[in-house]
Amino acid sequence: MAVSQPMSQPLEPERQSVAKPLRAMAMTAAIVVGGIHLALAQQRYELDSAWIGSVFVAGALVLIVATGVAASGDRWGRPLMWGGWTVSAAICAAFFVLFVLSRSVGLPGYHRSDVPPEQVLALVVEAAYVVTFLAAVAQARRSSAH
Repeated sequence: MAVSQPMSQPLEPERQSVAKPLRAMAMTAAIVVGGIHLALAQQRYELDSAWIGSVFVAGALVLIVATGVAASGDRWGRPLMWGGWTVSAAICAAFFVLFVLSRSVGLPGYHRSDVPPEQVLALVVEAAYVVTFLAAVAQARRSSAH
């Protein structure tokens, strides 16, 4: 007598708490912001203030890595993903605020009055990143409520 085995069903892909388009937007924004800051870092380091150049490099690298973790979705667990989102949004917000301060009241050893076009682009993309982060949070809250 033959024993019938139950047919196995294909596994459904696990639903991500943040949709792929938002994760792709975040990664694109991080590459743009990080790239601009890395491109300007040596000039800021040599011409303006060594600590500004160092902040540009460190911030850009951490931003890109943290966004990579966030953009990977739930692959490494939701706490790590949300940590990546939070760190990268905080870096974008800090870059934005530091730019405004450097052009208004100044920073220690660094005060400028110019507004280069590439930094205007970075400001726009930094703001867009924070909006993307807020959209990701809202999307995750909606999906967990259902």
